[in-house]
Amino acid sequence: MKIGIIEDHPMVANGVKSMVHLIWRDCQVHLFSMFPNVEQDLFHLSQCDIVIADIHLKDDHILDDLILNQIQKPYQKIVLFTHSHPWELGLKESNFPFWGYVQKNADLQTLTQCLTQIEQNKKFIQQNLIWEKAIVETTETIILTNREKEILQLIKAGKTSKEIAELLFLSDLTVKSHRQNMMRKFDVKNVVELLDKAQNHL
Repeated sequence: MKIGIIEDHPMVANGVKSMVHLIWRDCQVHLFSMFPNVEQDLFHLSQCDIVIADIHLKDDHILDDLILNQIQKPYQKIVLFTHSHPWELGLKESNFPFWGYVQKNADLQTLTQCLTQIEQNKKFIQQNLIWEKAIVETTETIILTNREKEILQLIKAGKTSKEIAELLFLSDLTVKSHRQNMMRKFDVKNVVELLDKAQNHL
């Protein structure tokens, strides 16, 4: 059996690797610090029977890559192993694409149970996951930093990210990061929705 572990924290990756070897002594383990983009690593990932993948909110593209990978290779058993709840990642219980989901704050027994169950071709989803936001935040409770307010004002004035970056002496990437943070705070998908919901902050 071949196991792939996508985890950028070396200590966590080695801990999961040790646990995997306790379950399957003779398995081969490949460690990836992120979703592979090198041809050789992609080949190793494609050969894995089970993939245990850490997902960060900041790494949305990794989640997209994993979903695509799972759709293209339904026989490959991908397990999300993350601090995040499904609603934070935009995942729905009704069409959850992966074989397993375990949070990092779960005990090792839960992850062990997950891996042994999916080996038997049964999906495993940790029971206490939160699939939907429990509390809907009102715009009044959302706090923006002074920099976010500056950027919001300039977005309202019709400035592009590049123009805002030049005006505020920031990098393009920093402006985009602030914009994405605001969109996340207001739970919106585009700038039009952001300006509508953030009117009280303008």
